[in-house]
Amino acid sequence: MAPRQPIAAFGASTTWGWGSGSTNYDVTTGVEGDSYPTQLSKMSGWTVVNAGIVGDNLLSSSTHDSYATGLARFQAYLAANPSTGTIVCWIGINDLAGGSVDTDITSAYSTMISDASTAGIDIFFMTLQGAGWSAGDSKETYRESVNNWLRANHGQTGTIDAEDALAQGISHRLMLPQYIADGESQYPQSGYVHLSVIGYATVAQAAYEGLNSPNPAPGVIDYLSGGSGPMTVTAAQGGTVHAGMLLRVRTVLGAAPVASQTGFANSRNTHLSVVDTPSVANSLRFAVGTESGTTSDAAAETGTTTRDTLPDTTNTQRRFTGYATSPTPSPPVSETVGWAVDTTACVCVVTEVEPSGASPPTDDGTSPDVATTTGTTVTTDSFTPESGALLVAMVSSTWGTSETMTVSDSLGLTWTLKKQAASSGGAAYAGIFYAQAPVVVEAPGTGAVVPDASVSVKASARVSY
Repeated sequence: MAPRQPIAAFGASTTWGWGSGSTNYDVTTGVEGDSYPTQLSKMSGWTVVNAGIVGDNLLSSSTHDSYATGLARFQAYLAANPSTGTIVCWIGINDLAGGSVDTDITSAYSTMISDASTAGIDIFFMTLQGAGWSAGDSKETYRESVNNWLRANHGQTGTIDAEDALAQGISHRLMLPQYIADGESQYPQSGYVHLSVIGYATVAQAAYEGLNSPNPAPGVIDYLSGGSGPMTVTAAQGGTVHAGMLLRVRTVLGAAPVASQTGFANSRNTHLSVVDTPSVANSLRFAVGTESGTTSDAAAETGTTTRDTLPDTTNTQRRFTGYATSPTPSPPVSETVGWAVDTTACVCVVTEVEPSGASPPTDDGTSPDVATTTGTTVTTDSFTPESGALLVAMVSSTWGTSETMTVSDSLGLTWTLKKQAASSGGAAYAGIFYAQAPVVVEAPGTGAVVPDASVSVKASARVSY
């Protein structure tokens, strides 16, 4: 059943269409470009009025209108447009970026629901899109709370899950890169991200499907489940063991799957750096090194950023991890990654992480702290990787000629050795392993969050009630 018309799209700059070819961001004189209301009208034939204003806040004033709050503008719009059949509201993320808390937002939503009901107008809300705030950021906690409030029945006609449509199989904190307007990075997304034309088309499709054919409520999302729940990673020596280890694990978003990671993986002993030419542009390079016979620090090569440089006084060694400071240029060129040390008692391994698309992968903030031990097994703290992330485990260890190294985790993932090597003297080891975190999706029609990469969810949202 088609929604009651005309339809008013009420919101801020993502309703207005910032990033889609819009110009002169004024509601009376501007050109909105390929906004989601424009695209929704074209695909449906419905009358859709764009009532978005750039920078609008639900709870405070904005530059582009004279109202004290967005709520006051909403109330004035209802009074001035009594023939409106349906109003779709996508507003509140500017308030969260400015310091408002979740209950401030949902209290205003409740007022909007009551006001629309009194006016005899159907009211739908859109969940707030991922803005790249870190998992521990209070803004992200409030955003998640607001969205789950919207997924419950508070008297609104329905809820369109724009967040889910834009996230589509990766962390709900982030949007897919192709949905983001040019000039705005995938991660970290700085508090308020605008959409590309295809991003607005995705929102329009979600709105069309939801408004035209209501489905069951999407259900509450357990954001804290991340990729598949908390996990730990363990590196363990085997064979003739030699105590002393370091383990650094990083989670990488936007990387090609492990099976498609065919880029260079190289090592060098007698040097604490590797010289090589990456396979593709916009790749990342990770480095791990071990120096024996000294606990002295070493300077990073130009273009390398050190993450760990830790002495092992028990074994008179130094352990290093780091990465190439910038993604691979286009075309790739020969580069040196590592540290400026040349002795027979050191070893370095560098591997490439290739992107899944045109944009560089991003080294995410959900990685655990570095773990070290004077024993022969080392385990990270518990952490929750992002859905579908590539996990990179870098191991530095004391070594012997008949020794082995394995990496495992508490979830039972498959770890692939990319490269390992020992120093010429046999006392130092370095190795890098990859694994794939499960993809968390919502089972179609149920709203249940399941860590199952085989479940495919269409880029659309659902309407509740």
